[in-house]
Amino acid sequence: MKLVHTALDVPSANFIRQVLQDNGIPSMVQGDGVLSVSPKASGTYPTVWVSNDEDFARACEILSALARPQSDRQAPPGTWTCRKCGEDNGPEFSECWRCAKNLEEDSAAADPQTRKLKTAFAAALFMALACGFLSFFLSAMLPADVPASQNWMKQVVSLTRLFCVFLCLFAFYFAVRLAASVNSDGQSKPNR
Repeated sequence: MKLVHTALDVPSANFIRQVLQDNGIPSMVQGDGVLSVSPKASGTYPTVWVSNDEDFARACEILSALARPQSDRQAPPGTWTCRKCGEDNGPEFSECWRCAKNLEEDSAAADPQTRKLKTAFAAALFMALACGFLSFFLSAMLPADVPASQNWMKQVVSLTRLFCVFLCLFAFYFAVRLAASVNSDGQSKPNR
């Protein structure tokens, strides 16, 4: 038997013992009798002992990991941090337990690739609509019989229509890229 921890009070000693036993290390608390309920009054502090000497090194590792600050600890896979309140949430949560922010809203808004694609899609679609309306109004303003000296007006209308088609294809390209960057669950795929 080896001493692995000296606690300030009995509940802390029992907590450490339970942590060790949860990790498969048999341990026991000594000094948790009636007189040591208040260690300052009795001068005896409760201690945690590892039953098998072979488990001492692993018990020390577990206790040192337990003593590290929360920010230094390795988060379990799938853990996510809420962008609204900064709380760490386990993989079993679909929304933040502290502020109720939805994970899917958070991850879709956080993915810069998805944001860029949405912006490019909206810009291309807006420009395509603007060129379509421009070509419509220009063609409506043209007289039926355009003199040969002003034939360039027909070419401008044709160019705006061509540019409109080009921007529609561009918007379609971004829509396909946007759809391909999102899983069927609505989660953004990682950037390649």
